[in-house]
Amino acid sequence: MEMNKKLCILSCIIMIIFLCGCLQEGAVTVDETDYHQGTRGLEMYFIPNAPPNQVYDGDHLDIMVELKNRGAYPESDIFDGKLEISGFDSNAIRGSWEGGSHIPVSLRGMSKEYPDGGYEVKTYSDTRGVKVPFGGPKYDASILVTACYKYKTIADLMVCIDPEPYKIIEEKKVCHFDDSISTGGSQGAPVAITRVEERVSSDHIIFDIYIRNVGNGKVIDWASYDACPFELELKDVNRVRVNAKLAFDSHPQCTPKGSGSEPIILRSAGEGFITCKFKKPVADTAFRTPLHIELDYAYSSSIEKRVEIIKV
Repeated sequence: MEMNKKLCILSCIIMIIFLCGCLQEGAVTVDETDYHQGTRGLEMYFIPNAPPNQVYDGDHLDIMVELKNRGAYPESDIFDGKLEISGFDSNAIRGSWEGGSHIPVSLRGMSKEYPDGGYEVKTYSDTRGVKVPFGGPKYDASILVTACYKYKTIADLMVCIDPEPYKIIEEKKVCHFDDSISTGGSQGAPVAITRVEERVSSDHIIFDIYIRNVGNGKVIDWASYDACPFELELKDVNRVRVNAKLAFDSHPQCTPKGSGSEPIILRSAGEGFITCKFKKPVADTAFRTPLHIELDYAYSSSIEKRVEIIKV
């Protein structure tokens, strides 16, 4: 009798261990990583020894560039970018990009499916053989690779909408319009929404939205992408388009408008701001809701390496 009781207890323990193992095996892991953070966009690196530090007159030359998308845009195959190479005498190096100068559209941003972001390699080849121009003993070539690409900064910031913040009789509310609005300081892009301040007037909810170039490159107007990098003018740089909306008002009055004809201009320290006035909603009390903000721009950054061409 005692033996049967022990066997029964042992069987129950084994069954519990088995069930726990099955539950763990079938458990679904949820990726809660917020990829809309950080200040990086497209990053470039020369692959080691491509180009080498020295080559000889007549040698073939391959310049290989790693491309890594370390931001959060885009989430689909719509990356729009190109590479330009310069810095050397065309009599010394004369090649072309394999497959053309355009960056593959598949260079996605970081996401649950692409936690490290998209990755590609582009190769510029001079297969005719490099030359030392003008009969000198050697030539120091500067290899400058510049990327131009279109990008977006996207943020959904929780804000408090209080239609009647100055009531004489105070009521308990879930939030107050002067609560601090956290932007996190970055949204997975080289242009960041650094802070948002809220005001309330008799007819409007007003947001002052501050942005900054937090990357190590140049901000370019979205429409000036084709001119990047060699044909840019002063009017083409430090321009950002803005689209801000709330669930109850997707067409606020903004100053500047934030459109292509009137973008935000980034001034000292790469900073700028826009003020957007939203119509007050019909509501009995305060509530929280996301303020959706999109920044549209093009961006440019470069890498450089020196290569010595030696005449044999």
